[in-house]
Amino acid sequence: MKRRTAKRKVADKSITEQGKYCGKYALTELLICGECGSPYRRRTWVGNGEKRVYWRCLNRIEHGKKYCNQSIGVEESKLQAAICRGLSKAIPDRKEVYNLIKTNLTFAVSGDDNILDAYAIERKISELNQQAKDMMKLQSRTEGDKKRYDDEIIRTYTEIKSLREQLALANAQIKKSESTAAEVNRITELLDSEELCFSEYDDLTGRRLVDTIRVMHDGTLIIVLKGGITITEKIDEESVA
Repeated sequence: MKRRTAKRKVADKSITEQGKYCGKYALTELLICGECGSPYRRRTWVGNGEKRVYWRCLNRIEHGKKYCNQSIGVEESKLQAAICRGLSKAIPDRKEVYNLIKTNLTFAVSGDDNILDAYAIERKISELNQQAKDMMKLQSRTEGDKKRYDDEIIRTYTEIKSLREQLALANAQIKKSESTAAEVNRITELLDSEELCFSEYDDLTGRRLVDTIRVMHDGTLIIVLKGGITITEKIDEESVA
């Protein structure tokens, strides 16, 4: 029992530290190893009087080449420069890219046909509740077979339970849509900004525009924007380890 408790404490601690880490660097949330699918993590190398920051596959860090033998480590400054180059040259006409991103993101909010109508569900629940009450009144007045009413009341309340589950799902969908809509507005403001440029990397732009970045073993970055657009860019070979 003690061993299980100790193991759980270690696991909880690692999750907490990872959460703090993810919040500190945007690239932690974006970078994925193109070989094994593991996230990338930031590492600092100090030696010979100099300090360098690299990003490396977490699988490679923790297990060496056992599970991921082809992933590469990338110097942070070169990685950021490659991301900026990729974003800058996505399409000669930037407006076309921006409009496509905004269109796709807006569709993500309003294009889901499976979002349930919470108002209609609430109204149906109210109607069924009233039906159940009416049947209970009739049941109390009848002198005949009351089982028929029992079966109908049970069926009605079973349907109400199912509808309440659907209502909870509908409310969750609505909340998600509202959150996505707010994010669309923030991204739209960023894309419409006349000052927007990709000459220098910053975490805010990365978080707002980029969905994932896959780091391939040959030094290629596959950058997927939140609108679904895919960009490829090569990292300088001298920055790959």
